[in-house]
Amino acid sequence: MPLYTEKEMQEAQSANALGALVLLVLALAFLNAPGMVLLGFARGSFDLALDTGQMWVFSIVASLAFLFGFRMTTKQWSDAGLIYLVTCVAVAVVMLLCSFGFKAEFPGRYLSYFLG
Repeated sequence: MPLYTEKEMQEAQSANALGALVLLVLALAFLNAPGMVLLGFARGSFDLALDTGQMWVFSIVASLAFLFGFRMTTKQWSDAGLIYLVTCVAVAVVMLLCSFGFKAEFPGRYLSYFLG
């Protein structure tokens, strides 16, 4: 059984915490994908003067509007949640396909609106 110094244990714990934080941010961005695409399209098409913080807030509001809209068309929250997750996957697949498959510029441009 290997022995670790206190410093090595702290470094390993901070690396684990950073990895967990990165996964959390990616998961939240994935769940916010429909709103991000909608706001990216709106900013690119209508020349909206929104800063990064406004883009994030309005994309979260738009994503919640998608979820509540799906709830209005279904009978249960679980069905609405499933439709929303399928929508998130579809948006992610389409954006990755457009970016890497067709070498389109708009997915990168939309992402830059949120990253500053």
